[in-house]
Amino acid sequence: MLHEAVTPYYSPTTENFAVALSGGGDSIALLHALKDAPQFRFALIVDHGLREDSTREAEVTQRRAEEMGVAAHILRWTPGVLTSGLQEKARQARYSLMGEFCRLVGVPKLLTAHHLDDQAETLIMRYDKGTDWRGAAGMSSEVYAPIWPALAGVTLCRPLLSISKTEILTYLKENSLEWIEDPSNANRQFTRVRIRQRLKETPGYIGSVLKTAQALREAKSTEREILTKQASQLLSLSENGYAVLSGVPYPALLKHLLRLVSGTGGPIDHAQIRRALTQMRRPDFQALTLTGAQVSKFDKGFLLCRDPVAVKGRKNKELSKQITSALPANGVFIWDGRFIARTNKDEVTVAPLLGQMSKLPGELLQKVKQQPAKVRMTLPVWRAGREILGVGAGQFKGFRVECLAQQRLNAMLEKTWPIMNKNV
Repeated sequence: MLHEAVTPYYSPTTENFAVALSGGGDSIALLHALKDAPQFRFALIVDHGLREDSTREAEVTQRRAEEMGVAAHILRWTPGVLTSGLQEKARQARYSLMGEFCRLVGVPKLLTAHHLDDQAETLIMRYDKGTDWRGAAGMSSEVYAPIWPALAGVTLCRPLLSISKTEILTYLKENSLEWIEDPSNANRQFTRVRIRQRLKETPGYIGSVLKTAQALREAKSTEREILTKQASQLLSLSENGYAVLSGVPYPALLKHLLRLVSGTGGPIDHAQIRRALTQMRRPDFQALTLTGAQVSKFDKGFLLCRDPVAVKGRKNKELSKQITSALPANGVFIWDGRFIARTNKDEVTVAPLLGQMSKLPGELLQKVKQQPAKVRMTLPVWRAGREILGVGAGQFKGFRVECLAQQRLNAMLEKTWPIMNKNV
């Protein structure tokens, strides 16, 4: 069964991929099953530095991967002092490190060893938190950048979601594989561990939970078709990451668009979405801001863009250090969760256009003026020393900049979306 689950990743049409390797039994089994796949580029091991033996364990795991003929890289996290949310912060750090590495080397897929039992545990955790029906659909076998912007540009794949823990243990024993047992897996301080033990006491419950989740995943697929149809009727998307709507969208479509134009991730309160839609339907509507995005009246419809206040700071305070940055030489850089730059130049810097319009050369200034006024100040200006190389997305001297909004929209609608307004 496990071999069958990974068979698609041996296909010659599969994109290059990496495997997240914790050193535990699940990821060791996945690594072994995929070790001969021609598109397998490397395994990624994250040393969280949270236990005394973490460095030694990472090195042992690296040797085990190399013994299978797999190149393995250790990525290190320096957590500092953590007083709460240990597992979630470690998870964020883990995916940030792996996402950054995948972008740097140009690998578009990252495989993890989440399995059927993990799916059941995740569902119970979401139920306990009062998730909506989409969350109750559980983890998907493939999803674009579920953690933003940590996995921007990377599709997370879970080939073992239909495989039980028992099947994985059988595979490990049949192939005489060794692995590391994480002591935190028995620590009842963590919610997932308590849920795991609860499910062991009620094994019949897992089947009903998974059956419900499958039905909800089918509902999500239907919803995606509906949203794609409405987007085709209402939506235009700019190369620079703003959107224009010719009418009021469904709540789910508005939620997705707010995320992608603002460069943010994470949940948005449904009550806030409903209030926003109520305001947009009013004849006297002018503008609103929500989750780092601004929605404003535009011609006969609406303009959705990055909230200018989120870029400039309130009361004209100094620009955020997070969005005024120096780019790494010969690297990949994500700015404000909205733009990704690939450079082969030294000493490139980026900052918001705010306050720099008068410094733009004439031809570039005219192109910028073709953008909606509310969008202009939220665009990035790329410089090499004092020379302005470009604004927004485009091909500039020695590097290329893309807006991530189109990638996110394509993944959300499972459609290659046309872009408009390539003026900057």
